Amino acid sequence: MFSEARRFPYFQSHPISGERIELLRRRAEEQSHFKDTDSAADQFRHDVMKAKLAAFINPPQQTFIKYTEKDKSYPARYARAIAYYKALETDRAITAIDGLIADYPDNPYLWELKGQVYFESGKSRDAEAAHRRSVELKPSAPMLQINLAQAIIAQNDPKRADEAIGVLQKALAFEADNAFAWRLMAQAYDAKGEGGEARLASAEERFAVGDLTQARIFALRARQLLTKDTPQWRRATDIVLVSNPSKDDLQTLARQKGLAEGR
Repeated sequence: MFSEARRFPYFQSHPISGERIELLRRRAEEQSHFKDTDSAADQFRHDVMKAKLAAFINPPQQTFIKYTEKDKSYPARYARAIAYYKALETDRAITAIDGLIADYPDNPYLWELKGQVYFESGKSRDAEAAHRRSVELKPSAPMLQINLAQAIIAQNDPKRADEAIGVLQKALAFEADNAFAWRLMAQAYDAKGEGGEARLASAEERFAVGDLTQARIFALRARQLLTKDTPQWRRATDIVLVSNPSKDDLQTLARQKGLAEGR
């Protein structure tokens, strides 16, 4: 693979991993603060981050080997809680998370993890309670809002669709291009029987991921169902216009505009 005759083009322009690491190491050592000692708080946050990432990325058994039951530190307990969840040991995961919450009751991401475990084990009501607490602790985090809305929608109660929509609107105020939030929004509007709003939300979801063809199709459907000249109808029109419309699409828009104006 590395011979001159058969070398892949990638290796002609990209140094191998060892060289990259060494270049990064040299650059780091040149920084004025390289030898500074991190504070205990900073080191703690770093250790928690490493444990959380490792536990989510690696197989559970690997996590149990690295963070043994003898290790009673917070990062190790956090990692094992995630590993229990990934190993489908729901009761042990919840017990471990509750132990962490007892130590850090105002950590929104522990409540988020508890909600995630409950949700993926089919307990959407318990998940809602946990996610609601995470949102109370950090209302400015869009993903926490989205988790809460998902738990509400999963309970299949059309009477709560407006509640879920309200939560998603708060999330989208922070991240207007969050495709998953728009997908949930479409589900909520469908539950209400509002097809135009649901199709518009689907158009937004497809537009957010760069699928212009489907975004245009959903937007055209939305325009047919929405009241003309409302903000939602105009938004659907905008999506059509920026999603590579065909001549037929443009002619349809022009014809509908003329009908709306009485021409």
